Amino acid sequence: MPAGSIARATGWEGMQYTATVTLPNLAQGLFRRRPRVVALVERCGIERYGRRLLATLQQRYGDGPLRIRNGKSNVRQPLCARGVVRRPRGGTMVLQPFQQRTPKVSR
Repeated sequence: MPAGSIARATGWEGMQYTATVTLPNLAQGLFRRRPRVVALVERCGIERYGRRLLATLQQRYGDGPLRIRNGKSNVRQPLCARGVVRRPRGGTMVLQPFQQRTPKVSR
């Protein structure tokens, strides 16, 4: 793969990602959790499969961002913590998957 290009997951990996990462998160509620659905997902162990899939994808494609089919659209999933940077103001999380190193923040 050329330097600077983003790895692309297979169609099967995209279906697995949708089933074990996206759909459980949507069903549980992104902003307001649904306790019954959260309990069901925990009992079924679906999140365990999602974590295992993400670990496998990281082993296969490395730490950089991964282009993966998620339902009808493509997403770029950072596969390591370096792809997620905490902003100094407000404490919000911002995905910055295209940066190789964390920018220096002046205070």
